[in-house]
Amino acid sequence: MGQSNEDAPAVTTRWNVDHLTGHPGPNLVDHPLLSAILRSRGISTTEEATRFLTPSRGTLADARLLPDAEDAAQRLRDAIADGRRIVVFGDYDVDGLTSTAMLVRVLRRLGAAPIPLIPHRIRDGYGLTARAVDRILAEQPDLVVTVDCGSSSPIELQTLLDHGIDAIVIDHHHYSGALPDGVAFISPRRPDNAYPFADLAAVGVTYMLIRLLLGDDDAQMYLPYVALGSVADVVSLRGENRILVARGISKLRRWLLPGIIALCANAGVPQADLSSWHIGFTIGPRINAAGRIDDPTLALDLLLADDETTATPLAAQLNALNEHRRSETTRVLREAEEQLRASGWRPTDPAIVVAGEGWSNGIVGLVASRLVDQYYRPTIVLERDGEIVRGSARSVPGVDIVDAISASQD
Repeated sequence: MGQSNEDAPAVTTRWNVDHLTGHPGPNLVDHPLLSAILRSRGISTTEEATRFLTPSRGTLADARLLPDAEDAAQRLRDAIADGRRIVVFGDYDVDGLTSTAMLVRVLRRLGAAPIPLIPHRIRDGYGLTARAVDRILAEQPDLVVTVDCGSSSPIELQTLLDHGIDAIVIDHHHYSGALPDGVAFISPRRPDNAYPFADLAAVGVTYMLIRLLLGDDDAQMYLPYVALGSVADVVSLRGENRILVARGISKLRRWLLPGIIALCANAGVPQADLSSWHIGFTIGPRINAAGRIDDPTLALDLLLADDETTATPLAAQLNALNEHRRSETTRVLREAEEQLRASGWRPTDPAIVVAGEGWSNGIVGLVASRLVDQYYRPTIVLERDGEIVRGSARSVPGVDIVDAISASQD
């Protein structure tokens, strides 16, 4: 699960290009200012510049270089051939939802009847938790595929294996240790990964498996899902991500998926004009809103809707939830800043920690991001709910807040 851009920022930027043009370098393209901008992004050769500026012409590496990818593809083929029961379990953010919807559609196309499950942020928690395992076991599957989660859940995966359930994990989060033997684990973060691009979103990793299941030509029709999930997860749009997103947005503008048509109509965005900006600040937040303050299954149902009658009311619900999410974010941010002032916090202090009741767990991450943007300090925002405290943390470059929190635990 990655950070989300959410609301569009106020347009107050004034471009100062003197620091770029004042340091001449090699002319990567005909225009000197564009060359300077490219150099500032770490691009140093004309070949790199060409690949960056014309990503749709780029090529993807062999998907078989991802560890366990071929094994996972064969397990799915065998499960489909044998009529086994398959559960696809994905995260509740846009990356997880698009990964889930894409894989479910592909498995249906191949003749399976997969059961999609998305955890509820409050009831189930994040990722493959014990509560999530109970929901999976209730479906009595023969095979479970987790997408955008699972790489940090060895105990839960072992529980599934102990019940005789085969498991495939598709994830992009940093590798946190060995998973049980018998789990097919597809991740570019694995130490034994041979895939040359490691910064894929989960939906990008899932797409590599789909390339193996369908072949490159047939897989391309699912690239709009990859564009949505990759941009919303704020992965770096360099290398293969840039190729996938460029091709995906081109197809997204012409996509006849009822859910996207309805979502664009509700957002007031002409589908033919969709860009990465619209995904990050208009479409993505609406998909994310369900998981933040309601049931993420609403968003999954929209992405899987096959007709306008189903999609239109779902898009309207997500639009309303997003408006509520925006107002709640504003309220919690205001209360957090009031708390900072009342506590005597100073801009020279090394970090920010604030907590409050009635601060939704789905909102605190957004508020933490806003506070980091405002004060440039590692920030933890906590929701108090009786004796339970949940929260979210964001940091600045150079400070690993996960390590800092781990070092402080009892």
